[in-house]
Amino acid sequence: MKKGRARPKPGKARPKAPQKARAKAPAKARAKSPAKPAKPARKPARKPAPKARAKAKVYKLAPEQIQPIAEGYGACIASDKITVEGKPVRFMYREEPIHDVDSGWRFLSGLESDAYMQEPSNHGFYDCNTIANYDRTIIPLLDTPVGSVFEKPSGADQFAPVTDWGLPRD
Repeated sequence: MKKGRARPKPGKARPKAPQKARAKAPAKARAKSPAKPAKPARKPARKPAPKARAKAKVYKLAPEQIQPIAEGYGACIASDKITVEGKPVRFMYREEPIHDVDSGWRFLSGLESDAYMQEPSNHGFYDCNTIANYDRTIIPLLDTPVGSVFEKPSGADQFAPVTDWGLPRD
């Protein structure tokens, strides 16, 4: 005979392992309650993932460099190619404003790809005065009506009207 567990003597039943006491639900409740799914094995606790933070933009002009040269025109949308990279404004158009403080002006460097334009973080709302500080040649055109489109051709110092371009559709 092997050492270890003792065998029960013939005629004696093996003792049962103790069971947890369960409260029995009434028969009606047992019949109606759906079967409970098995609990998944518990995974070890992990540290929460760090929250993604938007990369802070570093603007080409510091706030103290912005002068009051075109105030009162309202807000506009400008590309980071202008405000962050410091490229000159080479394309500008005016559409219907999207809210009360919006002037409708949109300013681009002309170097933005379609993919770049689709990424909202590549643009921002600014006061038109701020963009005028990046490129003063926009100032004489800020009073033109909605639907106006201008570009600054390569090598030119002033904007020229564009007649063969339509406003983008959503």
